[in-house]
Amino acid sequence: MNTLKVTITDIKSSGKLHLVSFQRAHLELTMISLELNEQLTIGTEVKVGTKATNVTLSKTFREDISTANQLQGTIISLKKGSLLCSVHIDLAGETWESIITLDMLQKMNLKEKESIYVLLNASELSIIGAL
Repeated sequence: MNTLKVTITDIKSSGKLHLVSFQRAHLELTMISLELNEQLTIGTEVKVGTKATNVTLSKTFREDISTANQLQGTIISLKKGSLLCSVHIDLAGETWESIITLDMLQKMNLKEKESIYVLLNASELSIIGAL
């Protein structure tokens, strides 16, 4: 599970639907939630997370897609298997993992120490707990 310690910067609600914004250093994230603990307010520090299989990678920032979270990081390591590859990325001091196919690794020509964008839909991010 990929995790990141962040601070809640905004909460917008409509009935039981919540749009929560977070920040850590230069990273800004957004999450959609159907349930939100009432004790979580703007300024609260929380840990958010997502599965490695939810993380999409791009070499460039994309303005033409609806993915809410596009976080710039640096590739730390590439671990190649026979079909899949584990890409470890530094995001503001935390290590995240993306699982991609070996074919995509080769097509994208990914390399260690290269800048990369982590793409994550707002519905794929969740709050693990308050800190």
